[in-house]
Amino acid sequence: MTAKFAIEIPNDIVNKVGIESQMFAEKFRLAAAAKLYELNDIDIALATALADLDAATFTNEIDSMVASPILDTIELSSDTTVQFDISENILSALNMDLSTFTAELRLAAAVKWYESHRVDHDLAAEISGVCRARFINTMERYSASRSLDTIDYVVMTTVHVDIDAQTLTALRGKLSDVEHELRLAAAMKWYETGLLNQDEASQVADMSRSQFSNAFDHVSEGD
Repeated sequence: MTAKFAIEIPNDIVNKVGIESQMFAEKFRLAAAAKLYELNDIDIALATALADLDAATFTNEIDSMVASPILDTIELSSDTTVQFDISENILSALNMDLSTFTAELRLAAAVKWYESHRVDHDLAAEISGVCRARFINTMERYSASRSLDTIDYVVMTTVHVDIDAQTLTALRGKLSDVEHELRLAAAMKWYETGLLNQDEASQVADMSRSQFSNAFDHVSEGD
């Protein structure tokens, strides 16, 4: 029995990594398993189950993933924490929990500042805390008045990743958010090997560029 989850990935990245969605899903599983195993988040048995490979093949695949000098050029950023009080009545009126409200607030502010020409779409994506592709595609949802004619909308492909139900259960025992951590692990591995640049890796991880940089830096310091 298998479990399935879907992830949205820009078409050009799917084509760059795996030609078509099924091959992308297989390479995604391998890259995520390799990185999580490298970080000692999962053992060899769970890594091979996630990658759907025997131990010898999995080890050979890891050995073939050579780090690229591109890592030397990663742009790291420091964050500032912004805090303010919000009435629970507002959350109740909007029918949102605090996490959802925070995400929506960041996105709404980014869209408004983009509309008023105070920031470009790259900086707006950073403010909203999502990858550039996701920000551009969500502009239509907000009916933004500023023209996006000069920006190409990002065509997304929904990739279905099949994982054995037993393996998924084991992963949930190791990882706090399986989908997010698999996406981040795969993005980091592809970035390390030079397959993807930092912007592309951020989109696979579904994070802003600075969020991905900070996550990558945190993991690298842990190594």
